[in-house]
Amino acid sequence: MKRIRGVAPLASLVLIGLGAALWGRLGAVSDQELAARETHFTSRAAAVLEADAATLARIAARLQKSRDFTEIVEGGGTEVRPARLFSLLSRALPEGPGWGAIFFDAAGRAVAWGGDAGDLDSGQESSGSGLTASFHVTRFRVAFRSPCGEGRDRRGVLALSRRYPTGILGQDLIESLSLAGGPTRLRMRAMAF
Repeated sequence: MKRIRGVAPLASLVLIGLGAALWGRLGAVSDQELAARETHFTSRAAAVLEADAATLARIAARLQKSRDFTEIVEGGGTEVRPARLFSLLSRALPEGPGWGAIFFDAAGRAVAWGGDAGDLDSGQESSGSGLTASFHVTRFRVAFRSPCGEGRDRRGVLALSRRYPTGILGQDLIESLSLAGGPTRLRMRAMAF
């Protein structure tokens, strides 16, 4: 009997702790606390998106400097050995969902891709490297485009991207980016401006 009596106070403390945690997570929140949480989530999401954009630029630079990539692209191997380019692009991507890479030849045709390359366009009309974004109802994509070669010697465009949910349907950014403090009743939705 002594053992059962010793467990009861411990169990009640655990239940009180769980109740307090649930109330803190699900209970009523003041407008000021709600605004502070929104600011926290927005700044954390912005930091993750900026870090992902920097990762895209680093991967593009690493691929452009890669001897294997240069041999395929500069040597006209995209027509001869696209399988090698497929595997090279796939290996260059970070772990996790939504990352993608695609190589467009000089005519703007998709030659090889890896991961979640999605619905990127070739970006042939742009003259330099840079970030772009595309929005759809349920997702948006941040992409980094890097031309291969210059002027008449342009061999194509390397595009790397990451896809995110907009939060309109299904998962929102708090869940998708695994932001600290989530999941929550707050919904973070991305909108195009």
